[in-house]
Amino acid sequence: MLPSCWVENDLTIVHAGPDDFWRAPMATATDEELVNTYGSLGTRRVIYGHIHCPYVRRLPSFTLANSGSVSLPYDEDPRAAYIVVDDDHATIRRVEYDIEREVTMLFQMKCPDAAWLAEILRQGRPLPAPV
Repeated sequence: MLPSCWVENDLTIVHAGPDDFWRAPMATATDEELVNTYGSLGTRRVIYGHIHCPYVRRLPSFTLANSGSVSLPYDEDPRAAYIVVDDDHATIRRVEYDIEREVTMLFQMKCPDAAWLAEILRQGRPLPAPV
């Protein structure tokens, strides 16, 4: 089992919020909300995921970044996203991949929501769940 929080070399990595796997501020959150959520971690770099929207924000006491999503992006860019952290620099990288191959596999595996997930992959944004 992976740890809920990984800390090393003044870098903290969490899935969402420090104490919550399912709640995390959105990319549009205020600096105050981000500091209130992640400032107590006490490292100069914090990386989180969960919201599927990559960004880097420099705050007064630390740099915060969201790694985005290798699949199911929610920022209207269907390419895979990941983050590279080098010293005090965090850089979002994007990679093209064969989305239609992934879509084909969803249908081949008989994924119950294959059509819905396929459109999310193609459009790079969340869509209402099927009823």
